[in-house]
Amino acid sequence: MQPTYYEKLLADRASPLAAMLDADVSRLKARGPIIPNPEDADFADALGQYLKRALESFKTTVARDMSPYQFELFQQTPAYQEAMVQLAANQYWVYETFFYFKALGERTFNIGSAATKELLQAPLTGRARDFKLDAAAMMLVFDAPEMVDALYAGERRQAPGRTDYDAKVHVFVIEVPPSEGFKFRRLKMLSVHAGPHANHRVEVRRLLLQDDVELEELLKNGWNDSSQAASAAGQFAAAAAGNASGAKRTEDRGFYGTRIPYYRAVLGTLQRIAAKQGLSAHPAPSVVTAEVSRLAYQAL
Repeated sequence: MQPTYYEKLLADRASPLAAMLDADVSRLKARGPIIPNPEDADFADALGQYLKRALESFKTTVARDMSPYQFELFQQTPAYQEAMVQLAANQYWVYETFFYFKALGERTFNIGSAATKELLQAPLTGRARDFKLDAAAMMLVFDAPEMVDALYAGERRQAPGRTDYDAKVHVFVIEVPPSEGFKFRRLKMLSVHAGPHANHRVEVRRLLLQDDVELEELLKNGWNDSSQAASAAGQFAAAAAGNASGAKRTEDRGFYGTRIPYYRAVLGTLQRIAAKQGLSAHPAPSVVTAEVSRLAYQAL
């Protein structure tokens, strides 16, 4: 398996992500077992510190190519404010998914073209209460052009990277248990279409696992895409931008009705993993190179 999007970002020396993630995971592990919990005050503090550093790094990079006066004027523009909000939202999800993925064991699965074709078409069976995950945080790497097509389904314009079939589709999955604000479990999914040289697309979805609802019905009506994460990220961006409180977040969510096969394949993959169907183990390589992932994984 090629190096993943996860490994690529953590290897970026210009980003504070790797160093902060290691320190935060170690610190929170010292408290006790880690479980996905957006209401965890210590996790929220770590996330806030990371977002602050990421936004300051972005500002420094932008300001480097301008005079102080030019940068001061640029900060007043809608383009700058929107860029800050978009960056904050993106980094919010990256940090959360990477944190739990790293803290809970870096469980990785590679899904080939033959399995993907079948999963895109096969209807899901069972109700949400029967849907069990093999681990609370996982990364699925789809090495299949069919999954690229499914991710971009319904788009009216030719998106950059739309035909880059060499770039893999990475899906980071987190299961969040019921909490005070939510009666049911939630499934958070961060999808990234990324290759060695470019990151083409990022999409975030949240599925509310209502116990008595059929999984196929959930794909149509079970989404919990609230603005909670966007609002939190927007607050960090507004503070960093100074006067960006009115900036509007314009995440391109696409035409979700056409994405049902895509998310059917994701959930179907999780079902097969939990049932241990057709998996083959691939240990971590003894010699790590730039061409091969350092992660141990299972293939489907």
